[in-house]
Amino acid sequence: MANAIALLPRGSTELATLASSYSHQLAVVDPAWGLFPNARPHCYDEPTAGVPPEAECRRLEQELTRALEPAGQELAAHAAALIVDGYPQKDASTATYVHHLVRRLAEAPADLLSEIVDAVIDANPKFRPGAGAVGAVVKERLAARRVLLRQVQACLRYHAHRRMLAEREKDLMVPITVALLERIRGEPTGRSAMPEPERPRIKPRYFTREQLNALRSAKPQSP
Repeated sequence: MANAIALLPRGSTELATLASSYSHQLAVVDPAWGLFPNARPHCYDEPTAGVPPEAECRRLEQELTRALEPAGQELAAHAAALIVDGYPQKDASTATYVHHLVRRLAEAPADLLSEIVDAVIDANPKFRPGAGAVGAVVKERLAARRVLLRQVQACLRYHAHRRMLAEREKDLMVPITVALLERIRGEPTGRSAMPEPERPRIKPRYFTREQLNALRSAKPQSP
């Protein structure tokens, strides 16, 4: 049992440090930010607490992707041995029970196995839990980490969206700036991006009484 404990790896220190540094920002980020704009009109709303810098988001994404890799059969067998040795019940079905435990524990990341073993034993102090209960704990721990990864990916989409808006604004401002500089210099070097608007000429539909009297009085007298 001591050998099994020594073989189980511990969690990533870098991942824990990064996640704790930006936990207040990531906690309020919508994991689906920027997705499905046709069905979600508010998918581009500004995050209330801001987002971590893009470089830190990329580091978090790499660490979380690495931290979601399955542990594999060997480490899962060590974790299953810890669970089985934690209970006095031993019978003919123990080998089958261990087989089911290994299948479910192999899906968990290596650094979560110790945490999963502790959670399983604490939740079942008297009798060994079923393999389905162990699988539920594995899914719960995986779900929390996957949600964090989706939130980090949402932050990366936010940064890409802000870059796109900045480039679009720059493309719109360039011709306006050129036109203003040409107008200030008074010597346009090319076609102006801001032409003078044409003022429509309004013609009266009829003459007023005063206009008719003025026309009659201005008519020359015949000799």
